[in-house]
Amino acid sequence: MATQSTWSQRFARTQEIMSAAWQILKDDKQLLLLPLASSCCLVALTAVVAVPAVIGLVTGASILEDLQQIKGGSYIGMFLFGVTSYAIGIFFNAALALCVLRKLEGKGGSVTDGLREAAGCMPQILGWAVVATTVGLLFKMIERRSGFIGGLIVKVVGLAWTVATFLVVPILVAEKRGPVDAVQESVRLLRK
Repeated sequence: MATQSTWSQRFARTQEIMSAAWQILKDDKQLLLLPLASSCCLVALTAVVAVPAVIGLVTGASILEDLQQIKGGSYIGMFLFGVTSYAIGIFFNAALALCVLRKLEGKGGSVTDGLREAAGCMPQILGWAVVATTVGLLFKMIERRSGFIGGLIVKVVGLAWTVATFLVVPILVAEKRGPVDAVQESVRLLRK
């Protein structure tokens, strides 16, 4: 029964924090510029990669043959694309998290302040982008080489990874911890 009470108290506290954060977003519409900017940057990054492929398809050039010739380079390119796209998303999420955290603390938190603080956390953001990309690519590689059951197991492990790393970005930027410490702290906080 005590576990039930503790679990419900944790859930209520989490709900309070989420409600307060949501209220901040509703009250300060400028903060919505951060996810919008993230989306625009990711679209631009994707266009930089996709436009040459589309041009190749339209003109009849064989992009696939070129990729097969530089297979090792394409893996490096995919990894760099993954790191870059993760870094962009994490950067703007970090700026948003910092703004919300500052407002929860009763301090002002403008979009510019959030971007400035997030820029100060670039080593942590890039470190997490490398870790997240590496883990994501490993899961994909294992899933492709596994059968149905193996793929299912990878999906379950991937879901566990997603849950375990739920609080990583706020921990990275609020406490300026490295990716490994942030994952450990995220897991600890989720257990608590």
